[in-house]
Amino acid sequence: MSAPALQAYLDRIGFSGRVEPTLDCLRQVHRRQALTVPYENLDVQLGIATGTSVEAAFDKIVTRRRGGWCYEQNGLLGWALSEIG
Repeated sequence: MSAPALQAYLDRIGFSGRVEPTLDCLRQVHRRQALTVPYENLDVQLGIATGTSVEAAFDKIVTRRRGGWCYEQNGLLGWALSEIG
């Protein structure tokens, strides 16, 4: 994905600080995601196929502004932290 994708993710979680690979930034991103993205397993309960790709998690959590189950949330957070550095 791209820099605009990272910015869309940061907007989704309400992060507005400096984006840099520092402990403070990484803590804030982690905290903001935990506070703004709810755990949601509706797709699993409804029998809708889910996956663990970052692209699918991004679409669901960022684009469609839904919550996600643990693998989706953790995968997306891992991607974001990797993009930050």
